[in-house]
Amino acid sequence: MKRSCPEPLCYAVIRIDPVAMVEHFNDPIATAEACALRPKKYLVYLDTGLDLPFPTNSWFKFLISLVATRLRPEIPAKGITSDMSIPIYPNTSHPTGRTPLYTEDPFPFANCYHWVNNMTHIRVRRRDSEFDENQAVKVTPWEHVTMNITLSEDQQRIAANLARSTLHGRSEGSTRTQTETGSPDALISSTEACDPAPTTQSSSSTQDSRTLTVLSGASDGDKVHTFIQANLLQGEHSTAELLPHAPSEYDPTVAAIFRMDVFGLGHDDGAELLPLVDLWYELTEHLTEDTIPDPLGFYQERNAIVKIIQDARARSPNMPFPCRNEDGLSLMSEEFSFEHNADFNPDDSSIPHVEIVSLVQEPVNDSTNDDVALTERFDVQAPPQLAPEGQSPPAQVSKMKMVFARVRNTFLRPWSMRSPAFLPWWP
Repeated sequence: MKRSCPEPLCYAVIRIDPVAMVEHFNDPIATAEACALRPKKYLVYLDTGLDLPFPTNSWFKFLISLVATRLRPEIPAKGITSDMSIPIYPNTSHPTGRTPLYTEDPFPFANCYHWVNNMTHIRVRRRDSEFDENQAVKVTPWEHVTMNITLSEDQQRIAANLARSTLHGRSEGSTRTQTETGSPDALISSTEACDPAPTTQSSSSTQDSRTLTVLSGASDGDKVHTFIQANLLQGEHSTAELLPHAPSEYDPTVAAIFRMDVFGLGHDDGAELLPLVDLWYELTEHLTEDTIPDPLGFYQERNAIVKIIQDARARSPNMPFPCRNEDGLSLMSEEFSFEHNADFNPDDSSIPHVEIVSLVQEPVNDSTNDDVALTERFDVQAPPQLAPEGQSPPAQVSKMKMVFARVRNTFLRPWSMRSPAFLPWWP
């Protein structure tokens, strides 16, 4: 089955498109610098989709784990040992004999590993040919949970190693700093610096991550494992800092839901710094065991394009950020208004009577504006008259109505009679 958005819990090949990441600047300097980059194709595991896959999305956010062909580089100063890796079957080589990760279909490479602390965010570009999930090498939910449990245990070992190192003496601080400079893990850790920090306009979906916590207080055989939704910043910022738009009286859980922006209606200015990649499910058509690049190269490429984007943004601070949705709908935007739509009836002020028929692109015939605008068609049934006679209705529909319209359109069966990915449908 083909879908407009990739599926999580499967392996894929990705390649950054640096030129596409800077084209919205229309900056010759940035374009030339981006063209000079030579990105490679990397083997990755799609861990989590971070937003709803609207068919109008220009890209889809994912949390990914890069796949390596060697054990994790050992960094004693950070408590990381080489055995903090998980082999992917048919690879069974591991210093401690760790059980490999099994896939639903045979994995085509026999030398691959998952590393601890090796996850980052990307934007997968939508493509016209869609993504054929029948070509994907998938992982069962059970194996996915098992992998996260194992990596969580490695995280606890890292914390224990660092605690022991601290107890043995603090004089190693200067040595640690010297060791970390230019180390492989320094590139991976730079994810926190390159992934966009929360701003008053950015979406928090770029900050979502799943942390697996092992609840202590029981015997080894009775340990209870549970998933906890956590922010990548891991408590470094207060709720008020993460939720600048949310009133302080909101419950933190409710405020966190607001920041998730699950319907993709908020501005996502921070996505500009996330790698925009092309993705393929056909692993063997793009890579072999000998040509799978090291994950550290991906972080080097990402850091290079982020530097180019930051320089371009400094030269053009007022340049609009790339738009995630083709229709331009946004809760944060005042530019979109239903009064700009010729088919919209301003006398209709009742949300339940709005029926969206289709979402299309049409040229707007306007003698004062030759630009092509995006419009929506609505089939509106007039509700009972509630306002006094002669009273003019508001010229612009509330933003809550815009949200309702988008949500209802999502759960109808649109888009040329094709069911949207991951979403239910009812007539």
